[in-house]
Amino acid sequence: MKKLGCKLLLVAILLLAFSLPVACESPFEGMTAVLSNDFIDYRVGVQVIDANDQANNPYPANAEITLSGEAIDQGLIYATDGHSLSNKQGAAKLVNNSLTLAVKPYTDISDTSPLRFNVKAQAPNYLTNTRAITIGSADSLQFLDIKLIKKSETPDGITFNKYQNNDLENGVSKQDVSLVLESKGSNPDPVVEVNISAGTTFKDVHNKQISSGSALSIAMTHFNNTNPAAAMNIAGGVHDVLTGSGERVSFLVAGAIDVTAEVGNTPVKVFSKPISVKMFLPPTTYHPETDRTIRLGDKFPVWSKDEASIIWNKEGNVMVERDASGKFFAVIPVSHLSVWMLAFDRPICATPVKLRYNPSSELSATVYITVAKKGGNGQLIGDKAIAVNNGDEVLFGLPKNMSYEVSLYEGSYAAAGPIDRIDLNSCATTGTLTKKKVSLNPKLYFDLETHCSNGVFRYSGPIDYKLVSSNRWERFSSSKKGKLKTDLLEWGKTYDFRIVYRGQAFMARKTVLKSDFRMSGQKWEYWGSGAQKQTFFTMPGSCE
Repeated sequence: MKKLGCKLLLVAILLLAFSLPVACESPFEGMTAVLSNDFIDYRVGVQVIDANDQANNPYPANAEITLSGEAIDQGLIYATDGHSLSNKQGAAKLVNNSLTLAVKPYTDISDTSPLRFNVKAQAPNYLTNTRAITIGSADSLQFLDIKLIKKSETPDGITFNKYQNNDLENGVSKQDVSLVLESKGSNPDPVVEVNISAGTTFKDVHNKQISSGSALSIAMTHFNNTNPAAAMNIAGGVHDVLTGSGERVSFLVAGAIDVTAEVGNTPVKVFSKPISVKMFLPPTTYHPETDRTIRLGDKFPVWSKDEASIIWNKEGNVMVERDASGKFFAVIPVSHLSVWMLAFDRPICATPVKLRYNPSSELSATVYITVAKKGGNGQLIGDKAIAVNNGDEVLFGLPKNMSYEVSLYEGSYAAAGPIDRIDLNSCATTGTLTKKKVSLNPKLYFDLETHCSNGVFRYSGPIDYKLVSSNRWERFSSSKKGKLKTDLLEWGKTYDFRIVYRGQAFMARKTVLKSDFRMSGQKWEYWGSGAQKQTFFTMPGSCE
């Protein structure tokens, strides 16, 4: 780690700015006398975290991300050092599980034509996840937490287990195989049962028989519909996603299963005949077509999605059955390994809803907004963490044929209860979220301009912070042209601060002392402890 201050700015001084768009081959060409990265109109702060909120360490070790999608193919997504990011693995590098992405300046983004791309995240001992990012015209600074499921510590509503079977000969099962995945807890119930009949041939991604190895290893991850947030952890997402027919939809999920397998060290992709996946359904499972809980004989559409794809493909329908003990289930004939899901799709409304932010303070803030289906099982449909000012509008693409419950939280995730909640009708176009809570913290003002022998730099962009006693970084008030205003800090408390910029993490630890601030009108402005005014992160003249 490096200290915030002039060392950061000596690196940042090399930042290139636009001169004229027609004369630039790179979006960051040209130099200015007082340097700033404020010419970037759209940023996305990406962070890879553990999906389990109770995890001791919220950051998976050795996490990596890979970008893909139309915005990447068009060369519109850049790192903060000014180079275009490709879809090659390793092109986008995380720093302490974090990275800020920038949209190429002068890119035209409208409400009806947002920018889209995908981020695939992976880490050892975790399940891979892919999330889609949509940047609308109002999304100048948004934040995306990509949650990875740790195989040994799954969050509520998600169950994982791995099984071994040694009854293969030349890639063919010698006898029937039955594997049962059970729920967590002291009284586990079966959630998935996989049955493989004798004589099934296991094949690789090229549809060739895997003839080496006698050991079959199968891993299963089940997503339960009783936890409204569980569906949000399904790889690839279930909101505003693309289907094989080219339609953008949201899914109301009854259940999902992600099955992977290997024979020896070769991944299995297809079978000579389908395997039977029996998915148990809680009696409270919601059936959207009938607007009630499930009954014997109800039908559910089946969908599948390959790990390397963002497209969900329709695989027919299955019927709800009931066993002798009264448990509901549906049997999915699985012909290839991928994510399989029982879900009804709902097309996205033609016009996104504009959620107006109405706070009690004039200060900018980072807020987290969730949209859930009103009624039924209350499934969480979509979410967005974004930096907003008074009167800003946040755009959401909503699914048709349902009502919604929209919740507003302080910060970039739901660390506490919502500070506002509103209901919206199907395909509503407007709504207002009000931050009624008044902060009792002081309003603090900082000037982050730093002078060095070779220039002046004013940073614009996201800053992370946390109490020294915490292990999870939160989004701090963002800096705009080197100016920062916030009411997130309390007198006497010590915080860690972090800026991830140009491939490095710059850190500082500061105690917020009232004696270091001077009252100017109705605001507290940072001065420091000496006779000469200092910056919050460093002492002027300390460049080395």
